Amino acid sequence: MRNGIWFLVGVGAGALAVMIGQAVLVGGRPVPPEPAASGDRAASMLERSESIPSAADRARQLEELTAAVRGLERKLDAIAEHTPERVPVSGAPAGIDEGVLLRVVQRALDQRELDRWTALKDFELYTESQRLMTMEPMDRRGAQRALGALLARQLTPSLRARAVTQLGMLQRSSGQLADSAATLQRALDGIGIDTQEGAEAAYQLIWTLSEQHNDAAALQLADQLGRRANAGPLIRMNARWAEAVAAASAGDTARARSGFQWLLMQCQGNSQYRSLTDDCQRWLDALH
Repeated sequence: MRNGIWFLVGVGAGALAVMIGQAVLVGGRPVPPEPAASGDRAASMLERSESIPSAADRARQLEELTAAVRGLERKLDAIAEHTPERVPVSGAPAGIDEGVLLRVVQRALDQRELDRWTALKDFELYTESQRLMTMEPMDRRGAQRALGALLARQLTPSLRARAVTQLGMLQRSSGQLADSAATLQRALDGIGIDTQEGAEAAYQLIWTLSEQHNDAAALQLADQLGRRANAGPLIRMNARWAEAVAAASAGDTARARSGFQWLLMQCQGNSQYRSLTDDCQRWLDALH
């Protein structure tokens, strides 16, 4: 009988009632919220009906219950059409506060998400944060929470550096340039530029510095990274490209042109660097 009430209210009240039904789902089973003032009567009648065997009384209470449900239906429809009045938690609710409802739903979803992440191994959670950052559109909030959950664990220095670098990239994409620079610098200082993870952190820091228009610092770090043999050829070439771009942004046309020309000579004919050489040629065509 109780499930029938929730179904009737959900059908009559439209989208808001559906959200209410979702909001009270905990652990895969429905947990009815405490009834509002008009719901007390219906719930009370349900309890009485279960203890009265008379068919006449059951028919009468069914009519009253139907009337109560219809009253709730009209009230929920009115709430769905108008912004509900917000009342103090200690007061008697005059209706369902949509803002509170949404927060309840969000907390339930967040907890379910955290429970799922807890079951993942460290690298699996890192991979999940990457997925959230590269999906269309980017799930910034989800990626931030995933990285926060990952960084709260005891990680290897390598994975911690990668996760912190990922966080710095996320902050940059969100326009938090000062935070991004500090985060990437922390990753770089923690593992060192002579490691693969440190080289990646340095490369990402170059771009954050460039977006901050800190061209001098970007040029210095790009030059330093480009000279690191253990950074790997791809990182070194990209560092040289970043250095040339930073030089162009700083107005040092000669240095920029020299950098782009050097890259074309080093990478021409190598399909791995096709996009890089194409971009170098575009820059050279644009430089005067």
